[in-house]
Amino acid sequence: AMPPFAGVLDPAQLAALAQHVRSLSGLDRPNAQGAEIFATNCASCHGDNGQGMRTLGAPNLSDAIWLRGSSAEAITAQVLGPKMGV
Repeated sequence: AMPPFAGVLDPAQLAALAQHVRSLSGLDRPNAQGAEIFATNCASCHGDNGQGMRTLGAPNLSDAIWLRGSSAEAITAQVLGPKMGV
């Protein structure tokens, strides 16, 4: 289960992270700050390159399949208050 990051990341960090996550599938340009936040908080489940870990239920973030949406707003909403699904 993905933990909620509400109150953990400030708005600038959330924007950087969302941009980085979008860059993993080619939807945005890379973001160094977002990559650092991802490495610290997300890579342990989603993998260094965002390819996911099925055994943990962490989806692949580097493909074109988006269960909750691929916009920066949708990614931010998922980071702040994760909704699980299949």
